[in-house]
Amino acid sequence: MGCILADTKLTGQINGKELMIFDMKPLKFLFAICLISLCTACALPNKDTNKYQPYTRMLIGSSRLPALFWSPLNTYVVDIASGDEIHWNIPQGLGGEVKWSPSGEWIVFSTLWTKGARAGGNAEIYIMKYPEGNVIKVTDYPYDDTDPSWSPSGREITYESNGQIVVLAVDCYMNQVECDAEPLALAKGYSPDWSSNGKWISYQWEGKIYMIPSQGGEPINLTTNSFDCANPNWSPVDMRITFACDDGINVLNVDDNNGPIKIKTGSGYTREPTWSPDGLKIAFISDREDYGLGKPLGSDGMIRSNAVFLGNVDGSDLRRISPYDDEDILWYTWMP
Repeated sequence: MGCILADTKLTGQINGKELMIFDMKPLKFLFAICLISLCTACALPNKDTNKYQPYTRMLIGSSRLPALFWSPLNTYVVDIASGDEIHWNIPQGLGGEVKWSPSGEWIVFSTLWTKGARAGGNAEIYIMKYPEGNVIKVTDYPYDDTDPSWSPSGREITYESNGQIVVLAVDCYMNQVECDAEPLALAKGYSPDWSSNGKWISYQWEGKIYMIPSQGGEPINLTTNSFDCANPNWSPVDMRITFACDDGINVLNVDDNNGPIKIKTGSGYTREPTWSPDGLKIAFISDREDYGLGKPLGSDGMIRSNAVFLGNVDGSDLRRISPYDDEDILWYTWMP
């Protein structure tokens, strides 16, 4: 590909003498450099995504350091082994807080922007056959519906709706039949997650972590001796649950009475712990200063510099996954 640039100048006359008012060549040279850089970037070979085994990649949604005139949202995939960004074709209409169904055939997400969203800017829940299915809207209410999570059967989802933990059957949408299922409200709370045996849903409420039967019932407080706890996540292989409190990341086995165990994650604020699909490791978001993070980004002085980390359940073998320093991690998820 080549570029041809004309030698153009802006001229004028004063008292019959021609004067050059502005020379366009420097701007054209700059434009040519930008165009060549863009063409080169587009021509870079894509890495072979077929070589990746299930759950060896992570999808990350973040907000990057402001560019020239805006602060763009950035969605990308990293190779968990190397921490390098890899090529991924983003499905059309994809939103945030993405979760794959247990079979890997469907994704659920929450977004403001997908076609069909209610005027006024409230988030709704959508599902989509992965990777190229139609986007299907499954909620339509005049308030935000966020934090979706799949049931182990892949037939239902739980999510937060107007400060309530809600369960909704979505298999009718998958089968393209008329849906008359009504959402089941369980309790006040946020950040729901489904247990691996399908019997319980965990959530946060007023700084505590609770679990409640997925069919409805009385909630159980799991954090009687902890404070400011959030973001519960069940192990995919047993009845352990991890969550973040003011004292760091904790792991609790709900089948015994030993209480939560604190995971050593080092310095820095930690949040949103998530089990690896094999139940052997825990990922989390942190602004650890020993990694050069925790820096204020933007004119408002807000701390937006953090990264995704991954380590063993005992806190050993801790390493960084997300590669960029100038971003705020908004959400992340394992890719099948």
